[in-house]
Amino acid sequence: SFIMELRADGRAIGECSWMPVERTGPFSPDIYQVGGIIGPEDLRGHGFGTEALQILRDYLFREREAHRLEAMTSAFNGGAMKTLHRNSFVREGVLREAVLIDGVWHDRVLFALLRQDWENGALPQREFPHD
Repeated sequence: SFIMELRADGRAIGECSWMPVERTGPFSPDIYQVGGIIGPEDLRGHGFGTEALQILRDYLFREREAHRLEAMTSAFNGGAMKTLHRNSFVREGVLREAVLIDGVWHDRVLFALLRQDWENGALPQREFPHD
């Protein structure tokens, strides 16, 4: 994972993370689950999450040779769904009543982006310096 910070003052504003997806059955390499959060509510809705996901998305496809990226969010989280759409993730399905929050069951929504879609112009790609 990495911490997002504002360039203006170096203040930490959130986190973005990824991890390999492990499935039962046949080995499925090069699939990553991605996620993130902008901490201070007053900084949400300003494009910071969209930019962070762009950087992470491009890094995973370029440097980690990812085949597929997956993300899940609660069905009530419109901001997260907008961020995923802006990064060309496709809504693939709903896990009904998959998370319990404060005693109430909520649906989770699964999104994914494939390498071939990214290569065919998902969004502008960023260059990464090699070590």
